[in-house]
Amino acid sequence: MIKETQKGMGSRGISALPVGSKTTQQYPSPSVLILFLPLLLSFISLAIQNWYQVFDDAFISYRYAQNLAMGYGITWNPGQTPTEGYTNFLLIIILAPFIRAGLDPLLVTRVLSFICVIGISGILFTVARRQYHCSATAAFMIAALIFLVPVTEIQCIVGLETVIYAFFLLATFIVGITFIDCQQLKHSIIFSCMLFLTMLLRPEAALLYPIIFIAAVVTAIRNQTTLTSLLVGFLTLLTLGGIYLTWKYLHFGQLFPNPFYLKASGETLFSPKGIHSVKSFIEDNTLLMILAFSSLFFGIFAERQVQPWNKIVALSGFAFVVVYCLFFTHIDTLMDTHGRFLYPLVPLIILLANPSLAKILGFLEPISVFRIPIFPAITVIFLLAFGSSNIIEINHNIKNLTPNDFMQTSQLLMPKEYRISQVLARFPQIKEVRIAFGDSGVMPYFSGAIWLDVVGLNDGFISKMRDKNKLVDYFFNWSPDLVIHPGKAGRSWFQDGHGPLGDYLSWSNDSRWDEYAYVGTSNIQGSSYDLQYFIRKSSRFRDSLNRFLKANVVDGWYDPFPLSIGTYRPKEIQPMQ
Repeated sequence: MIKETQKGMGSRGISALPVGSKTTQQYPSPSVLILFLPLLLSFISLAIQNWYQVFDDAFISYRYAQNLAMGYGITWNPGQTPTEGYTNFLLIIILAPFIRAGLDPLLVTRVLSFICVIGISGILFTVARRQYHCSATAAFMIAALIFLVPVTEIQCIVGLETVIYAFFLLATFIVGITFIDCQQLKHSIIFSCMLFLTMLLRPEAALLYPIIFIAAVVTAIRNQTTLTSLLVGFLTLLTLGGIYLTWKYLHFGQLFPNPFYLKASGETLFSPKGIHSVKSFIEDNTLLMILAFSSLFFGIFAERQVQPWNKIVALSGFAFVVVYCLFFTHIDTLMDTHGRFLYPLVPLIILLANPSLAKILGFLEPISVFRIPIFPAITVIFLLAFGSSNIIEINHNIKNLTPNDFMQTSQLLMPKEYRISQVLARFPQIKEVRIAFGDSGVMPYFSGAIWLDVVGLNDGFISKMRDKNKLVDYFFNWSPDLVIHPGKAGRSWFQDGHGPLGDYLSWSNDSRWDEYAYVGTSNIQGSSYDLQYFIRKSSRFRDSLNRFLKANVVDGWYDPFPLSIGTYRPKEIQPMQ
C-alpha cells in the first residue's frame, strides 16, 4: 500500500537532529580557539593587502547594474538594444539599489562575499555537530576549513558572485537532501525556490536538480511513498523558470546569455581550457577530495548501519561533483582566476569529507588531556595540512596590515587598464565617444563611454555570428571613434584573443583601417600585447581626443608605426618616442 511518510528530516533532519550521545562538549576547546585566532588575523590581513586588486570581469556585471540603477534598464550601452552579457542576473538585481544609493558595487560585493564565507562556515559547523555528532572542537575545525582554502580570501576580493553562489549552492544542496530524506511538501517547494535563486547567480546550478530528482524518486519507491511532493516542487521550479525565461525572451530576444554562445556552444566535446581548470581544481584540493572519497567508501560500504541522510549526501554529492566537473570540461574557462569556476564545489567537498574528518578527529580528541598538549599539536598539524601556505606566512601577513599599492604602480594589464579608465573618464565628452576594445570591464565601467565589446560577451551579434566577413563588416559599420587594438612591436597583432574576432592579425589588413590614424601606445608589462590607439579620421572628436590621449593616456608613440594595418606596411621599426 502506498502511503505518505512522516518520518525523516522532520524528526531527524539537519534542523532537528539531536547531538550524538557522545557529543557532550558544547564549546570549542580554548586551545583550539587560540590556535585559530592567528588564522583569522592572517585571513583579514590578506584581504587588506589585496584590497586594491581589481578583476576586469567583475565590472562587466557592475556596468549592467549601474545602467539598471540609473533607469536605462538592463543594457550594455544606455539607449541601445538590451543585451545579456552576464550570467549572474541575481547579483545585478542586488547591486542596483546599492549603486543607486551611491555605494561602490565592488565594496558591496566584497562585504556580501565575506558574509557568505561566514555563512558557509556556519552551515558546515551545524552539519558536523548535528548530523555527524562531532564535538564542538572538531566541528569548529571542520568549519574553519573554508578559511584555510588558500583561494577563499581572493575569491571574496575579486568582486564576483563566486562566494555568494557557493553559499547558495551549499544551502540548496542541504535543503535538497532534507527533502529526499523526509519527502515533505514544504521542503520540496523550498528546495525548488532556493535552486531557482541559485540558478540566477550561476545557471550551471541547474545541474543539481536532476540528481536530487532521481534520488528523490528512488527514495520514494523504496519507502513506498507517493511522488506528490516531488511533482509539486517540480511544477514550482517549472513555473518560476518559465516566467523568467519568458521575460528573458521578450526582453532580450533570446533565451541564452551571450557568454553561452562564446563559451559553451563549441563543436568540440572537451575544451582545453576547461580540462586545465578541472585538473588544476583537483590538484589544488587533493587532500579534501581523498577524505571525501574515503567518506563515500567507508560511509556506504564499510559500515553496516548508515543513516539514510548520510548515504544520500554521499551519493548525491559525489554525483553532483562529477557532473559539475564534466560540464566544465566543455566550457571555455578563460579568465578562470584562482579557479573561480569550480571553487563553489569546495564547501560541498568539505561537507562530503565530514564522515572521515569526524572519525579522525573523534578518535584523536580523547587522547588529549588538559595537562598534555597533544590535541593542540594535532590542531597545528591540521592547520598545516589544509592551509600550509597560510600558516607558513602567517607571521608576515599579520605584520603587514596595509593595502598593497599594486594597482597604483604595476604595469601589468589589469592595473594599467584600471588607471587608464580613470583618465579616460576625465575627457569632457567621453560619454559620447564610441570606443571599440575587447577588454570590457573596468574601462567601460569607469569611463562611461559607448562601448563595442569586440569579444562579443556584451554584443548579441558578435557572440552568435561566425561568418568572419560579416563580423568585420559589423565592426567597421559600428564606426568607433576610438579603437584600442592589441598588438606588440617586434611581434604581431594578437592572435589568441577570446571570441570570433580574437585573431586580430587575420583582419588587420582590411583596407577600411585606412580610415583610422595611429595615436600612441600603452606598454603592458608581462603581456603578449600592448594597447595601440587609433582614432577615426572623420570623428568629430579627432583633434581633441588625439591631444588628450597623447597628453594623458599613452606612454608614447612610434614613428613609423611598427605593425601592418590596412594598406600600411612599416619600412622599419623605430623606438617609441
